[in-house]
Amino acid sequence: MSKLIEYFKGDDLAASVWQGKYQYKEEETPDDMHKRLAKSFASVEKEYVKAEASLFYEGEGKKKSTLSSYGQSRSDLTEDKLFNYFKNFKYIIPQGSVMAQLGIDSIGSLSNCFVVGQPVDSYGGIFQKDQELAQLMKRRGGVGIDISTLRPAGTATSNAAKSSTGAMSFMNRFSNTTREVAQNGRRGALMISTDINHPDVLDFIKAKRDLTQITGANISIKLNDDFMNAVVNDKRYILRFPCDLSEKDVKNKMLDEELANDEIEALGVDRFEDNILYSFQDIHIKVVKAKEYWDEIIKSAHSVAEPGLMFWNAMVDYSPDGIYEQFRQITTNPCSEIGMQPYDACRLIAVNLFSFVKNPFTKAAYFDFDEFHKINYEAMRISDDLIDLEVQHIDRIIKKIFDDPESWEVKNLEYRLWHKVRDTALSSRRTGLGFTALGDALAALGVKYDSKKGLIIIEDIMRSKLSSELDCTIDLAILRGTFEGWNPKTEMQDKMDSHGKPVYGHNPFYQFIIDEFPEQAEKMFKHGRRNVSWSTVAPTGTVSLLAQTTSGIEPLYQGFYMRRKKVNPNDEDVRVDFTDDNGDTWQEFAVIHPKFKEWMIANDALTGYSDALASNDVDNDYLKDCFSASPWYESTANDIDWVKRVEIQATIQKYITHSISSTINLPEDVSEESVSEIYLESWKKGVKGITVYRDGSRTGVLVANPSKEIKFDYKDAPKRPKELPGEAHVTTVKGAKFSVIIGLLDSKPYEVFIESKDALNGSGVIKKKSRSVYLFEQEDSSVDISSEMTDEEAAITRLVSTSLRHGADIKFIVEQLNKSDGDLFSFTKGLSRVLKKYIPDGAKATVTCSDCGSSNVIFEEGCHKCLDCGSSKCG
Repeated sequence: MSKLIEYFKGDDLAASVWQGKYQYKEEETPDDMHKRLAKSFASVEKEYVKAEASLFYEGEGKKKSTLSSYGQSRSDLTEDKLFNYFKNFKYIIPQGSVMAQLGIDSIGSLSNCFVVGQPVDSYGGIFQKDQELAQLMKRRGGVGIDISTLRPAGTATSNAAKSSTGAMSFMNRFSNTTREVAQNGRRGALMISTDINHPDVLDFIKAKRDLTQITGANISIKLNDDFMNAVVNDKRYILRFPCDLSEKDVKNKMLDEELANDEIEALGVDRFEDNILYSFQDIHIKVVKAKEYWDEIIKSAHSVAEPGLMFWNAMVDYSPDGIYEQFRQITTNPCSEIGMQPYDACRLIAVNLFSFVKNPFTKAAYFDFDEFHKINYEAMRISDDLIDLEVQHIDRIIKKIFDDPESWEVKNLEYRLWHKVRDTALSSRRTGLGFTALGDALAALGVKYDSKKGLIIIEDIMRSKLSSELDCTIDLAILRGTFEGWNPKTEMQDKMDSHGKPVYGHNPFYQFIIDEFPEQAEKMFKHGRRNVSWSTVAPTGTVSLLAQTTSGIEPLYQGFYMRRKKVNPNDEDVRVDFTDDNGDTWQEFAVIHPKFKEWMIANDALTGYSDALASNDVDNDYLKDCFSASPWYESTANDIDWVKRVEIQATIQKYITHSISSTINLPEDVSEESVSEIYLESWKKGVKGITVYRDGSRTGVLVANPSKEIKFDYKDAPKRPKELPGEAHVTTVKGAKFSVIIGLLDSKPYEVFIESKDALNGSGVIKKKSRSVYLFEQEDSSVDISSEMTDEEAAITRLVSTSLRHGADIKFIVEQLNKSDGDLFSFTKGLSRVLKKYIPDGAKATVTCSDCGSSNVIFEEGCHKCLDCGSSKCG
């Protein structure tokens, strides 16, 4: 472990996260992992290089001259070259499943997530999708499913029930499957989406206001421009099933039903009452006030951060795959960064933007666009290689299924499922090349994240990124062939101007390429491209932790904070800070953002960091002073003006072929009107999807019997018995261990004591010996826990004990202790850490982390990110 800690420059959390998630067998550091990855990618490159050499040798040398300038001059990707790109997470970072699975002998997928499509509107169709979810998740894949094809509640069925319970009734089934699979190291993440057109969509909008429901899934609504225009203009809107019917289709079908013409003309105005489901054989409609439904969406987003919104016209139309029927997306993966057709998958690779800033945090800092173009080109190339590596892994999965002892009836669905995934990967060759560390790259250049200069630099970087990707995917089409079904006439007008380039594209994305990248547009029209769609901005929570940078598109969340990690007390040399009531043991990490520390070191004359470090004065006050002089100051997630944040995302979206997983963090007191403005502005600017997270949302949403009047009640403390069961917890203050002893009455905290002389741990009995004298007795010891406390300790523990005895909420006490001015390891913070574990389920300040149980969870890039253990999950 010491070698691993050294690799991460003392970052215990990064080391333990890599060890827990990605280390394979005897690997000692990520260098070993990166050698494993480089070897696998090099094996694919070697075969392609042979084919390319043969291609040029056999009288087709002209083809080389058609490659991009860099494509003609680049050297082969050898194992050593690949390793140097991966080393130290510096340039190219294969994400998640790739690090965990590539080059090892397990039977798992390299894809991070999948889409299974829409269920057939029958029990058989629903069960089929349910099983497909489970089969994909058990191989480490998150899944997206759209339920817009399931009929509305109350409509007729041909089974014994006579009428349908509705599409929404099956959400918990899919959610529970995810929770069942996500156990014992398996990964479960789920996105459930539905169309705004669905007559049951209001139930979907409200579904997660009850925090006990659909706990294993994210949910999102696909919003179309017609509905959004109806919201803006405060018009009535026709919900309809099937959801893909246009309003014209609805009227035509009703004409077929021989309705009177005047009734058709009055459709949605006078003929139909609001919020009533009308059925006409195979179609069902409901007329609603769009603004009322929008207000319900905003209410849910404000209170529980869901549902997320997908602006579906932009999702489909502003994408290279949207014009191909066979590749058109129907929903997204769990974090919404990639929309896909059924059975396609995302395989994610990120480029570390920080590493292209030369002379970071100095006046001589600059972004090396030439190096960025070349390395991003190579990242695009290995993104295509990753498809071939994934097919190898799928072949192993298929072989295992075939060899499994179960009957063919049992394993047939799984066998066919993976064949569909394999075929779809090879036909679309969809890739997911993204980036991380944008926030730190800007700071390293001395630029504020949301400044005008920052926006200019962001656009320059994104433009360079797309240019290199176009060069690469076109070059690969020349060298390796296009994706299946590529058709230039489908993408662009079959007519050239005087310069030989297409006049216009057949959707907004292709028009953007023609306008902004005319030379590459012309080459793509002639030669095609290798990948149907290729870039994204995916969550990089764990990746950024290992790279020690900000995450993805996001600004810095905090410059310094505390994290917590569960540990095994039986492991050698493990440090245990405390043990909770379930017997789980924990370490705590005081964390300074690595690049903030790097800035302090680079600017030592300003910060005095070396002197502060030598004198052990790196405390909260010192860090606050330093941070106020840093380039991140007033540009963290909670500082940034949301208008600028939306503008930044819209700028980046222009250059991304898929979508962006992103969250706007808002203060607790933000209004519903402000949330509405954010979403409307995002739609107007062409953003494909966005999530807001209001600080403190998901708190207090469940109210069983709300009181209509406020009463202030005093509570008498129950009389203390002479003996109480007690639990002692060891924690650490500035390197010194001490114990917090909790007395329990009816299994609830009743009183607290501090013992700094003896490191007590475990269960025992607290006996009241005499007035103000208490003993903590265990099997072989009896310790006076009342007389050794300092005046400060005695005062605080008396106040806390009094509050507990009179029925104060433990969560409130913890929150107040955390507001004290002491540093992260102060006496009050240590006491707070111990008390926090007694907060009952359902009373957390936010959602809890599914890995470590912590309530210290933020929303970042559309996912839950735990600041205690580093876990980043989407479901």
